[in-house]
Amino acid sequence: MILHKKELYKKIIFGYHAKNDWNLTQKIYYSITNKFLKDFGYHHVLTKYYYDKLIRKGFKRAFVIPNFIDIEKFRPKEKKPEFTVVAPGAVSIEKGLDTLQVVADKLGDVNVYLTGKGLPKGIILPKNVKYLGYIDDNSKVELLSSCHVCLLPTKGETFSITLLECLATGNLVVTRDLPELREVSGNIPSVFFARNDQEFIDNILKVKEIYEKNRGRFDELSLMSAKRASNFEKNKVLNDFENKLVEIYNTSLNLD
Repeated sequence: MILHKKELYKKIIFGYHAKNDWNLTQKIYYSITNKFLKDFGYHHVLTKYYYDKLIRKGFKRAFVIPNFIDIEKFRPKEKKPEFTVVAPGAVSIEKGLDTLQVVADKLGDVNVYLTGKGLPKGIILPKNVKYLGYIDDNSKVELLSSCHVCLLPTKGETFSITLLECLATGNLVVTRDLPELREVSGNIPSVFFARNDQEFIDNILKVKEIYEKNRGRFDELSLMSAKRASNFEKNKVLNDFENKLVEIYNTSLNLD
């Protein structure tokens, strides 16, 4: 890039799609862009929250295109009769495994389904946690659509496709109070935010009470979730992204 800086000045797109401090590669990538490339190329972010962070740091030509969801695949279906919780991908400390353990233990006989590969060796899960490991998309859709609430105790995100999948399948969601997740959720009433383990527990029990004592309200909230996810429908987002790429290409033609 240094050798061809003039040619690439506005012809390359840098992506900010993963948490910037979870592994060495990401730390190096974000450090380089932050120090040397603020006025170089374009910078693609997934949320307005992250866009504002880059602008405050002096980045030029940042733009927002969110992740998308296939709402033909991820959609509400019939729920299990008994109240169930699913924790997609919460298999590391970064994704909130420690919180999952505490919360599940306090839920007693409520079944909690945990997915995701890479569960650390030696981890002892509460008896009500059913660890499924990695599951394919079809199995994921069946699981998410049959459960009632998604537990997302992640400690950092730039967007969270998992949140979209949970919403699209008609789940109520209990998640950590992160600004990126508030933006993606639109702060709809079917998403409950928690700042500590006890608030996670209280919110899941609140959803359980709604499901068991006010099924009509639960169904309303479920529909709110699915409607919110439809704002990120695949074809719409990809069309916006295509238009942005065409705009960047047309701009590059006028640089010489």
